[in-house]
Amino acid sequence: MTTMTTTRIRRLAGSAIAVTSALLVVVPGQAAAANPHALQTTFDSPLAGAAPGGTGTVQLQVKNVGSQATQGVLINIALPPHVTLPVLAADKHCQHKADPNVPGGSLISCNMSDKNDPRAQVSSGHTNTDDAEFTVDKQGVAPFAHLGTLVVVTVPLVNGKSTEDWRDETGPNTARTEIFSL
Repeated sequence: MTTMTTTRIRRLAGSAIAVTSALLVVVPGQAAAANPHALQTTFDSPLAGAAPGGTGTVQLQVKNVGSQATQGVLINIALPPHVTLPVLAADKHCQHKADPNVPGGSLISCNMSDKNDPRAQVSSGHTNTDDAEFTVDKQGVAPFAHLGTLVVVTVPLVNGKSTEDWRDETGPNTARTEIFSL
């Protein structure tokens, strides 16, 4: 993303950037004390964008701040309208549905518990990093529009069961980034 594009997006985002930046502040010590498999989730940037019909990338980091390795990871993703994650559309571990709280939005839930899947095991102190490509619809999207917030909640799995509430979007295992068309 160019400096000029970032500046234009920041002007458009206004207070959303300040709120999003504040939400990305996490305290690993709190998560580790409550759960030996605790995860901390962050994006590399509080905002991302792509031209209508184009592709953008967000980097997601999932760090195990607990004392034990995970046996799997449940990843829940809320996408704003006009945004898709094509790589997850074909992933056999993921289920897709419309988001009942965001008209035009979608929810993706991925259960990464296959022992042969490197995304499933996160050792204590280790960080898994993924560059996730997203696309912005070509039709019905104005340039330099705020499309909404991409939210990711990661929950450790032990014996196939979540060790935290997968609906809780307030902890350090939740990350947000604002998505814009460019």
